[in-house]
Amino acid sequence: MLQCNVWMTPPGIKKKISLCNIFLGFTVKVKNRYPDSHVQRTRIQHPPEIWHKNCTEPGMCIQRPILTLAAGILVVLTTGLNASAQAMPTKSAICAANLETCRQAVHHTERALRLPTGIMQAISLAESCRWDKFSRSHFAWPWTVMAHGKGRFYPSKAAAIAAVRRLQADGLKNIDVGCMQADLKYHPKAFDSLEDAFDPAINARYASGLFAKLHEANKSLIRAVARYHSTTRARNRPYTKKVVRLWNQERRRFFAEEREKKLAA
Repeated sequence: MLQCNVWMTPPGIKKKISLCNIFLGFTVKVKNRYPDSHVQRTRIQHPPEIWHKNCTEPGMCIQRPILTLAAGILVVLTTGLNASAQAMPTKSAICAANLETCRQAVHHTERALRLPTGIMQAISLAESCRWDKFSRSHFAWPWTVMAHGKGRFYPSKAAAIAAVRRLQADGLKNIDVGCMQADLKYHPKAFDSLEDAFDPAINARYASGLFAKLHEANKSLIRAVARYHSTTRARNRPYTKKVVRLWNQERRRFFAEEREKKLAA
């Protein structure tokens, strides 16, 4: 409840209006019979010479003007917050806009290079997976940057490029970028520019081509997955297990979708 703390002051004393007092004041309900019975009335805690200007009798004041002021303040604050929310896209909206970005790019390169269904999708999830609690799904994020052993999800391509440029300006070279997390240090000629590096189609095409070469050289899909991540056994074994698990999930999802399409047709 609101305390009537806006009062008329004697001559020579500056009028004081405190929002803190308005919101934190304590109200005492008083039973009175007035024609306007729905109006809340509160005891004023100031001496008679500084009664509230809306008081109708000593010791009592009508609270409606204070409520009107408080309501106006709340409306202004709420309007400002709503305007900000409309101007700035929400996290869920950003995620929804990029939900299929990497998946579609990877799917095209898988088919173009005739790679096993879902293998590059699984690698993309192992490399740049992001969870969206609103859609309750995980997906590869195109604006992912890995540096200093920590991955960061940026809201846009421009933000990711700016982040990489700052890291490079600081002298860092070992930076993984994009859907497939191509390493700029070990693949310096993979992309003509950072704009290309963060282009989902170009990023996926380079990574899929690299994986196809590893598959051909090692004569094994599992060894190709391991080499894609690292040549060190201690590092590539956990990664390989993770990719195989994701690959099984992706294949089940893919064949389930294919069955639904056939039934729908």
